[in-house]
Amino acid sequence: MRPLRRPSIVELSAEHLREGLRAGRWRHALPGVARLAVELDVSRDTIRTALRLLESEGLLGARGLGRSRAVTVQGTERHRLRVGILLHDALPEEQSKIAQLLFQIQSNLGAKDQKVFFLP
Repeated sequence: MRPLRRPSIVELSAEHLREGLRAGRWRHALPGVARLAVELDVSRDTIRTALRLLESEGLLGARGLGRSRAVTVQGTERHRLRVGILLHDALPEEQSKIAQLLFQIQSNLGAKDQKVFFLP
């Protein structure tokens, strides 16, 4: 079985920004790198890398050196699945296998921009 990989701080920052863009938090332009770095409590380099990732995805457009980035999403919410996972009481010897499988499912769907949540 392939080892599970945790998302990097850049990926987590990009995901936070991506969700904010899709939710319409920023309509026309993002705040500056310094402000975003303070808001997310990460370095400016981390924010710059996350922004380049979002630019490569087409969610942002650069307006030039030292200028704000234009938001190109404009309220579009792509068709996203909301996947609810209903947990049951597993036998003790099954718990670690089930936990690994659930984490893998959550990671794979999250990588495809799908929302995964667990139901009690």
